[in-house]
Amino acid sequence: MPVKGENGTTITWQSGSPEVITAYGEVTRPKLGNGNESVKLTATISRNGVTAEKVFQATVRTSPAKEDYAGYLFSYFTGEGTPDGEQVYFALSEGNDPLHWKELNGGKPVLTSTMGEKGVRDPFLIRSPEGDKFYMIATDLKINGDWNWDRAQRQGSRSIMVWESSDLLNWIEQSMVEVSPAEAGNT
Repeated sequence: MPVKGENGTTITWQSGSPEVITAYGEVTRPKLGNGNESVKLTATISRNGVTAEKVFQATVRTSPAKEDYAGYLFSYFTGEGTPDGEQVYFALSEGNDPLHWKELNGGKPVLTSTMGEKGVRDPFLIRSPEGDKFYMIATDLKINGDWNWDRAQRQGSRSIMVWESSDLLNWIEQSMVEVSPAEAGNT
């Protein structure tokens, strides 16, 4: 939770259910079967002896059910040799065998970048600690078309691309997150 605001303001927090969300923003999800929990958070904003309060309502979803793993999902890009090679592809292991794979989506990209340089490389799939969300993170980089590695290294995108899914089939809209300083080249 932020403790400093604009124009030199300070922010203190109070939680209506500190066992679910603490005043410091630590979240403990309700156990499976207990349902979602609604929590009232109150921010007290102060500056020069003047205070104001703002109330936020948060919903903390119940913990997901544990599931056994059934195999492996592999995310990759195929390179800059084709116009769609710098996109996100998936392959699925044959059962729990990490040595044999089947390309998904007929060998075509599963996620296609529509932002930034409109190419993505080095995709990385991460699962949330609770296991109910997946995030695809990739480098914003496209070499196919201009073939200018020097430009990419010196003036390339300072952002990464992020997608989110709860089932690995349906993905929310891509977001572009700048993570490097202005003096950096390609992230």
